[in-house]
Amino acid sequence: MNSTFARAVSIDDIEPYDYSVLILGETRVGKSTLVNVIVNSVLGNNVENLTAAIRCKKYPNINPEFDDKIYKRNDANTLRSQTTNVHYYKVSGPLTNNKILLLVDTPGTCSTKGIEEDDESTNEIINCAKSVKHFNAIICMLKYSTNRSNVLFKYNIYRISKIIPRDFENSVIVVSSFKCGNRKFSEVRIDYPFPVQNFYFFNNFVFENSREEYLAKPKLVIKSNKKFKKIKTKVGKMIEFIFNMRAISNIQYEELFYHNKIKAIISELNTNRSNAEAIKRIIYTNEVIEGPLLTEDILKYYSIPITLKNPEKILKLIDIKEKKLLLELQSNELMIFEINPRYNLCDNFRIGTHNTNEPLEFYKSLLMKI
Repeated sequence: MNSTFARAVSIDDIEPYDYSVLILGETRVGKSTLVNVIVNSVLGNNVENLTAAIRCKKYPNINPEFDDKIYKRNDANTLRSQTTNVHYYKVSGPLTNNKILLLVDTPGTCSTKGIEEDDESTNEIINCAKSVKHFNAIICMLKYSTNRSNVLFKYNIYRISKIIPRDFENSVIVVSSFKCGNRKFSEVRIDYPFPVQNFYFFNNFVFENSREEYLAKPKLVIKSNKKFKKIKTKVGKMIEFIFNMRAISNIQYEELFYHNKIKAIISELNTNRSNAEAIKRIIYTNEVIEGPLLTEDILKYYSIPITLKNPEKILKLIDIKEKKLLLELQSNELMIFEINPRYNLCDNFRIGTHNTNEPLEFYKSLLMKI
């Protein structure tokens, strides 16, 4: 029976798999192209019969087995795919020793829309990583042409490092993509915030020509297939290296997920307390707040009717909001504490004095009393 296959799977169909890889990198760095190259290498395809696992400029239509029904945004001007959701792909064939390799393609960091979208992508990646039981490797995808001393590059590496928990620091390999001839490449050594286990370079020329363009130029097919053969060999070596890496449980991604939620809640609590002071000024001095947070926005945030003039009722609504946030903070802290008993519970925002081992119902009961 032929066990060679490649397909996209939903989050509910991740199991079973033998090895898994999480692919990280900035927007448009070539993560999706890498997935396409791995898929076609495992399937044993040549340039004249490439399979589009992820759409790109020359291959705008994906094969049905790769349609996971998850929305993917595209740049209307270039038709270059820009992944905005996590996608899961399974591949198996002679190149993987007929073992099933799970590839997790993630949203890019360093979005052109700024840090807020980067935070959304980070949360999406961490959330997806929780659904995979273990990872053998994390691929940090970079463009070879990127200036390593560039501030944006350093920011990108910083963002990626925040998605790599401590347990996975020895699981990182760096893949650099380029579009040029068969020159000898070497990685420019920089101080990565994590130890890199290996470096790989991939010429991503394969999808630069459509099937029609390849078939119209027989000499191009011969030349390109020779290059692609070398790429397949390199893919095989990378897969072999990954298979020899130790599988790490995703338990730290569970912890990281709740840790990020806690940071967001603490940030909101700080904002909440600043807003409370501002609202007191509104109540007692009729001051109109100007700037990024307007009076109307603050009142709406606390569900305070703009016509409400009773200071006690207004302050009560503020207090309700704070207690809800504190409850959410404690709930997430306890979730981490169950995963990692060594976790230091936050001392900045306590609801009175309590034992950290008290059940979650204790905190829920506080909400009922509000």
